[in-house]
Amino acid sequence: MALETKHLIFIKPTGKLVAMMPGDTDISNIDLSKFDTKTVEFDQEAGEYYNGDYETGSVQSRDEKPLVQENTLKYNTNVKILNEYSIHKQLSIIIDMLDKSDIPNTDAFTEMKKFIDDAVIDLKEKTEVYKNNPTAYTFVSSDEDDEHITAVQSFE
Repeated sequence: MALETKHLIFIKPTGKLVAMMPGDTDISNIDLSKFDTKTVEFDQEAGEYYNGDYETGSVQSRDEKPLVQENTLKYNTNVKILNEYSIHKQLSIIIDMLDKSDIPNTDAFTEMKKFIDDAVIDLKEKTEVYKNNPTAYTFVSSDEDDEHITAVQSFE
């Protein structure tokens, strides 16, 4: 166990944790009329963390009570969605649906669609130029890049 001493700084009116500093940090200059402080010991490597506010908070272990953060849940959900439906795929589905509907396209929609179509054509043209000129460029295809990532991940 690698116990660490930490100074925790809380906003006085709400008791919310706003900072965690190493135990050897001088906290004598903190304005105690605006902030409350606590000094605690815990082992972050073993999964311990401080949970809660100034009055009711305590050091807890992830083994006993897992820490679940909403931002992590949102991030993981976003990654899951993007892995299945990239932004480009989402846009293509929406554009296709709108084009097939009876709703008239707005000027802004038509302009966006043309811009995207032109960008896709430009991408295809650039890809062909880079791929077909091996003496001038070292071109790595998406498939080769994915294979490399998979190979690296298998060593971890």
